[in-house]
Amino acid sequence: MDGGACGLAGTVKYWAALPALVLLALCVVSRPVGMTNGGPVPALTGSVERIKRAAWFGGGLVAGFAVPVLPFAAPWPGLFLRSTLLDQASRAGSRCLSHCGSRTSPASPTC
Repeated sequence: MDGGACGLAGTVKYWAALPALVLLALCVVSRPVGMTNGGPVPALTGSVERIKRAAWFGGGLVAGFAVPVLPFAAPWPGLFLRSTLLDQASRAGSRCLSHCGSRTSPASPTC
């Protein structure tokens, strides 16, 4: 569920991949639930739980991104990459220049 929410967030804003990668890394390095009391835990059991947790999160992440994007990306993958990901990345630092230059509408406070 959490991976799906992060994947869906990545469809809206591309920078949402950064928190998703941090959460994925935390899935790998954190201790499994119920194994925090310091008792003897076989090393293999903890590793398997970590990998399983990361796989579930990663699968949800991929599904959360792919389900809303696939209908648009499947027919025209090159156009999708160019018009969404690359254009979004290239305008990340831009301001609302077209809106600020308009004399017919009042300037917004973000300009």
